[in-house]
Amino acid sequence: MSQLKDFIEIDKKFQNSINLQLDIDNRKKLNSYIPTRSSINILNGFLENVINNKEKANILIGPYGKGKSHLLLVLLAILKESEDKTTEKLLNKIEKISDVTANNARLIHKEYKPFLPVIISGTDRDLNHGFVLGLMEALKKNDLMDIAPDSDYSKAVEVIENWKNKYKKVYKEFENILTGYETNVKELEKSLKSMNRNGLEIFKKVYPELTAGSEFRPMVQDNAMTLYREISIALKEHGYGGIYIIFDEFSKYIEGHERETFAYDMKILQDMCELANNSKEQQIHITFVAHKSIKEYGNALPQDMINAFKGVEGRLKEIRFIVSAQNNYELLQHVIKKKGTEYKAWLKEENNSEIIKESYKIPCFQSMFKFSDYQQIVVKGAFPMLPITAYALLNISEKVAQNERSIFTFLANDEKGSLVNLIENGADELLSVDVIYDYFKNLFKESISLTNIHNEWLKADYALTKAESLGEEKVIKAIAILHMINKNEEVPVKKEEIRLATGLSKEDFTGYLQKLEN
Repeated sequence: MSQLKDFIEIDKKFQNSINLQLDIDNRKKLNSYIPTRSSINILNGFLENVINNKEKANILIGPYGKGKSHLLLVLLAILKESEDKTTEKLLNKIEKISDVTANNARLIHKEYKPFLPVIISGTDRDLNHGFVLGLMEALKKNDLMDIAPDSDYSKAVEVIENWKNKYKKVYKEFENILTGYETNVKELEKSLKSMNRNGLEIFKKVYPELTAGSEFRPMVQDNAMTLYREISIALKEHGYGGIYIIFDEFSKYIEGHERETFAYDMKILQDMCELANNSKEQQIHITFVAHKSIKEYGNALPQDMINAFKGVEGRLKEIRFIVSAQNNYELLQHVIKKKGTEYKAWLKEENNSEIIKESYKIPCFQSMFKFSDYQQIVVKGAFPMLPITAYALLNISEKVAQNERSIFTFLANDEKGSLVNLIENGADELLSVDVIYDYFKNLFKESISLTNIHNEWLKADYALTKAESLGEEKVIKAIAILHMINKNEEVPVKKEEIRLATGLSKEDFTGYLQKLEN
C-alpha cells in the first residue's frame, strides 16, 4: 500500500488559532469558519441579547481548542460591519443550520448601528489600565481618536512638544537626562503614544528634575468605567450603537494573576459588568472567555481569590460552550481531505477491517451512531486515525488542551507529532492511540493539578522505560490514555478495547501483553 501522504491532505484554511486582537478584520479567518448546531445556538443567544438589550455581561466557558474565539470573531464581524460578500457568504453558511440565527444577523445589519469591538488581553498588571488601553487601541484602529479623551500619556507627549517648541533649554536638558535611562526623545514619545507604562514611568521620574521638583499630575480621566461610559455616548455622533468588549483568555489572566492585587482588579470587573448591565440606548456588552469556571479550579487557586471573584460571578451569565460529540467528528471530517478513493483499500485490509468492525461494539460509538453513520463520519471522516484514536483526540484535548496544544493544532499545525507531520513523514499504517499520547505528553507532565492525568502519565512514563519494543509501548500508551479519559461507560479499559486502541492484531497484542505482564 502507498503512504498516506499520497492521498491525504489537511485543510489548512481550517485554523483554530485565533488572536481576536490581530484577526478582527481577517477575512480568511471568517471564511474558514465551520458552523455547528451548538456554536450557532450560542451565537444566536448573543445576537438576541443585542436585539433585546439584555444579559449584557456574560462568561463563555469551554475547553481550549473548541472554537470559542472563532465564534466570537464571527459575532464581532456581524456586529461591526454592514453586509458585504464575506458576511453574506458567512450568513449563508449559518442559514443552512439555523435560519433564525441568520435572520437575526440580517436584522442587526438592517436596523442596528454597528458596535465598536474592544479586545482586552488581560496581560496588563493593572486591569484598569488594560481596559483603557483596549479602548484606545479600538478607537485608533477605527479612526476615532478625535473622541478619545486626554490621558496621562497624551498629556506627557503634549508637555514634551511644548518644551521642544517653547523651552529649548529645558528640552536640551531633557534629552541629556534621557541618556541615563538608555533612551531618547523619539523612542520615549513612541512609547507614550502606544500607552506603554514603562515610558510613562520614565517621564514621571524625569519631570521633577525639569520642573523644580513638581510631580506630573495632569488630572485627566483614567477611570475605566467612566471612560467607557463617556466614549459610548460620544460614539453615538459617529454612527455607533455602542461597544462590545471581549475579555479574551480570561482563564490565563486568572491563573497568572498576582494575589495581592486580585481583589482590586475584581472591583474593576464588577464596575464594568454593572456598567454593561445598566447601559440602555447606547449598549455596552462584555463577554469573558474562559476554559473553565472559577469553581472548577478547586485547590489550584487560593480561597481568598475565589471569594474575591464571587462578587463578579453574580453579575455574569454563564454560557457553556458545549459541542456535541457528533459535531466534533464532523469537524474532523471537514479538516481531513481525501484525494481519490485509494484510502478505501486501507479500510478493507484484513486487520484494519476487523478493528473497525469490532470498534463499533464499543458503547461510545454504538450509542451515538447507526453503523452506516459510524462508517461515514467516524471511520471515513477521521481516517487515517483509528476510531478510538479519533475518540481519544476529542476527549484528551478537552481535558488538557491549551492554545499551543489542542485538537486543531494536532490536525493542522506542521509540528512534531501532529497529524500533518506524521503524514508528511511517511506514515504507512492507520494511526493508533499512541500518537495522541506522544503529542500531548508534555501537557500530561505539566498538569500537576489534574491529578488523574498526571498520575497516569507518571505510571506510563516509568513503564515505558521497561518496554522492549514499539508494540509494548503502544500497549502502555493506550492503557494510559484510556485511564486518563476515565469514561468506563463509554470505553471500558479492558483487553479488547486496549487492543482496538493499539491497532494490533489479536496475535501480536496477546504476545506484547504477555511480555508486559511477565
